[in-house]
Amino acid sequence: MRFILFFALFLGVSSLAQAETMPVDSTWKAYTGVYKLAANGMIDTYTVTYEDGKLFGQANGYDKTQLSPQAEPRTFVSGYGSMVIFMYSAEKKMIDQVKLVVQGNEVMGVRE
Repeated sequence: MRFILFFALFLGVSSLAQAETMPVDSTWKAYTGVYKLAANGMIDTYTVTYEDGKLFGQANGYDKTQLSPQAEPRTFVSGYGSMVIFMYSAEKKMIDQVKLVVQGNEVMGVRE
């Protein structure tokens, strides 16, 4: 009886922990949207789209490039070589921010 109670408790805690973290690639569409970037003098917005089973990123004024997934969760490399890191909000249960790392400079953006 104790084993069954312990197992049920373990499953409950395990499912609660899983509910607060987003699966790495449960759906590429979860990344799509327009992200308003912090003032940086170069890029105002970063738009992420999903087309033909692939994820693309486009900074205003630049060409759209494919985002290639990396080993780190929610981390991609753009066709320009910049790192694109998405932030998941457990509170909102969605990706709500992006961090672009371009030539060593970091710019944060919030989903509009």
